[in-house]
Amino acid sequence: MTLANLAIQIRTDLGTPVDLTLDYVQGWLENNLGTLNTLLDLTIGLDDGSEADPELLDWQAAVYTQAFICFYYSKLSRSFLGTNAYDALDWTEVKEGDTVIKRRSKIDSAKAYRELEKDCRENLKELADLANMNNAVPRSLGSFHCLERYERIRLGV
Repeated sequence: MTLANLAIQIRTDLGTPVDLTLDYVQGWLENNLGTLNTLLDLTIGLDDGSEADPELLDWQAAVYTQAFICFYYSKLSRSFLGTNAYDALDWTEVKEGDTVIKRRSKIDSAKAYRELEKDCRENLKELADLANMNNAVPRSLGSFHCLERYERIRLGV
């Protein structure tokens, strides 16, 4: 999968937020390939046209998408804690008859995004661990013999 296609998919998955342009997402993907390489023990770089070389496989793109989403939630959380985060609120709840309006503070919004980021990071770790387990190659001769034996037992040979 190309980084341009992945950027389109990520933006669509997030609901096409106004503050998130395609150029921004693709730029992040180009500049953070080291994160993916570290998570999955890969050596993916950029070619002359700013595309991943070698091209990302679907499972690699899934892990990279999760890494971007974690970054995005972290960014949203920090944006809520800007200079106006501690404005004194004149009211938090207004009731009139059957109608109730509650005002949510920026700190509560930031906490919600921090929880999303925390869940996202846990999911990213699980995805990376699973991907690394499934792509693990035995590094010793004894490991290969164990695999051969396992396959013979599994096949009943």
